[in-house]
Amino acid sequence: MLAVAMMNDSATIAQRLQQIVDDIADRFSVDVCTVYVHDHQGQQLELVATRGLNMTAVGYRFPTTRGLTGKVVREKRPVSVKHPATHPDYHYVEGSGEEKLESYLGLPLMEFGNVRGAMVIQTLAPRIFKLSEIEEFYAAGKQVLAGMVVG
Repeated sequence: MLAVAMMNDSATIAQRLQQIVDDIADRFSVDVCTVYVHDHQGQQLELVATRGLNMTAVGYRFPTTRGLTGKVVREKRPVSVKHPATHPDYHYVEGSGEEKLESYLGLPLMEFGNVRGAMVIQTLAPRIFKLSEIEEFYAAGKQVLAGMVVG
């Protein structure tokens, strides 16, 4: 019975995060919004919700030592990059569709000083995000953290 309840909680969390990702993509008028959950024990990130990437990428796991999103988590700070595929920290996820994206803004999802995950927005057109946009994105991150809570 507990396993069923846990599966239902996980499904509910995934649905809630997907709705939040969709809302954020609309609010910021971006082509992609993704949420990654940080597994502290294995030092891994898992893509748990996306709007704009191929849905087959959901569930993809990678170490925090890899990619721009890993850099966001390791350094506990936002990372904004124009032309991300040319950045030395870029990590291509085959089949995700991300290779066509020309901007990247990743932000750590922090709670009580611990990184719970990361949220990323991306666009097809190259751009650098303004400080005011990054601040708004941080506020949206609180919504994501709330969506990660079971109950």
